[in-house]
Amino acid sequence: MHRTSTSIAAGIFLFAHAAILGGCSPTREAAAPAPGNAAPPGPRYVCDYDPDPRNTPECDLESNVVSGPADVGTMRMLEVTRYPGVEPTPAQKKAAEDLIRRCYASAEAHGWFDFAKATADGFKLKVSDETHYNNVDFLFDSQVLDPDRPEYLMFYDTPSGKALVGFMFVPRSNTEEGPQIGGPLTRWHYHTWWKPICLVKGILDTGPVVDGTCDVGSPSYRSPEMMHVWLLNHPQGSFATGMYLSPELLDRLLREREEQKGRARG
Repeated sequence: MHRTSTSIAAGIFLFAHAAILGGCSPTREAAAPAPGNAAPPGPRYVCDYDPDPRNTPECDLESNVVSGPADVGTMRMLEVTRYPGVEPTPAQKKAAEDLIRRCYASAEAHGWFDFAKATADGFKLKVSDETHYNNVDFLFDSQVLDPDRPEYLMFYDTPSGKALVGFMFVPRSNTEEGPQIGGPLTRWHYHTWWKPICLVKGILDTGPVVDGTCDVGSPSYRSPEMMHVWLLNHPQGSFATGMYLSPELLDRLLREREEQKGRARG
């Protein structure tokens, strides 16, 4: 596809997207995001991820949440935000929409909707995973939230092969905060583990700790922050944390995406 038609397809695709991610209890408008990767003023909140979108997540100040290995006996997934209970500003909505559009256009321009092309470009399946394919060069570069250098591509299995469904971005370490360029819309998340996982530079998972040591990397009880950008109309929004899509829903969303692209070409 030429860049002009790619841009049109991305625009139609974006128009169809529901790029809304609910806060804890939206009541007011958020302040504009700080420039660059600087964190906006104010505290951070963590919210226990709830896969049921009908539920309001439990959120608290991050400083009040203890996330050490003794807390729970299973993995914990925490969404993080500096914008609890607020509505996005027009500038934040535009920034979120621009990110979606740029990711879609990048996937088209690089040919990453083709699984073979994505793997040829260095995306390899993450350890102990079925959907996330990381690019080590992009993981360890200095870029953050760059649609031309996404740390992960997300592919789902379908009867006709691997289908690209989105990007996943991570910062440069497991202590760096992901920039919320879309305010409350662009909520990041991270995992804590009751048993440590081996990570290289705090971001690349190389497997579990064995006998207290890692062959590669260092033990860590928490992952880096991460954020999905979905390249289909995820029912929970364009930055949804949840990964589960039933085969029937996935098939419908992929067909809708192809129909949108067909209309753009026409």
